[in-house]
Formats: sequence, structure tokens, C-alpha cells
Amino acid sequence: MASDLFWYPYDVTEAIIEKTTMTALEAGVYGFLIDYYWRHGSLPTDESCLARIGHVTPDEFARIKVGFAHLFTPDWTHPRLDQVRQSSTKAYEDRITRARKAGIASAQARENAGNKRTRTTRARRKNPDGSRS
Repeated sequence: MASDLFWYPYDVTEAIIEKTTMTALEAGVYGFLIDYYWRHGSLPTDESCLARIGHVTPDEFARIKVGFAHLFTPDWTHPRLDQVRQSSTKAYEDRITRARKAGIASAQARENAGNKRTRTTRARRKNPDGSRS
């Protein structure tokens, strides 16, 4: 289901709180990491992979991670983003369920409308003596 979450709600207040003490480079790398996290549901734990996701060298990553590592757990999960992903996944699944129900109801309504037209047409074809033409 992770790949079905194409966008995430961006809470400006949360972003400002999280990034207040970060440098521009740290904030940029953090942004790349949370974008990847949102799309894939997790981050790799290998720091060279994290550096690649963040578009920096492994040495740069080792030097700057202090600016945002506190927002992640030691295994690079993001508790706040996990909560948002969970509620977004539920909302997405609820929309799918409602859409399916609406589609089924629409198909049934079209089918019932077609049956009514057919009965009406047959009734019009009856001759006054009750025979059909």
C-alpha cells in the first residue's frame, strides 16, 4: 500500500518546528529522507544508502546527520511520519471502499433503469385485445 500514497499532508508548523535548528543542507537532506520514507514506508539503515537518498556524500552525511537524526529512531524510523502515514493509508482505503460501493450502486441503478425501460416498451407493444404485436 505504500506506493499508493502519492502525496502527504505538509504541516507547515511541524516543518518549521522540526527544521528551526537545521542548516540549509541539513534541512534539504532531511526533506529528501522524509520524501523517500513516505513513498517507500521505511528508510534503509545503511548510512551510505541514506547519504545517496539525501544527495550528499557519505562523509557529508556523517557530518550533518546530527542536525536531524534526533527526529528518527536509531533504526531510522520516523514516529510522527508513521502516524501520518497510518491515518493517510486508512483515509485512502476508506475512499476506495466508498468508491467501490458507489460504483456498484451506480451499476445496479443503471441495470434497474434498463429493466424498467424494457418493461415499459413491452407494455406499449400490447394490442388493445391483450395480444402483443
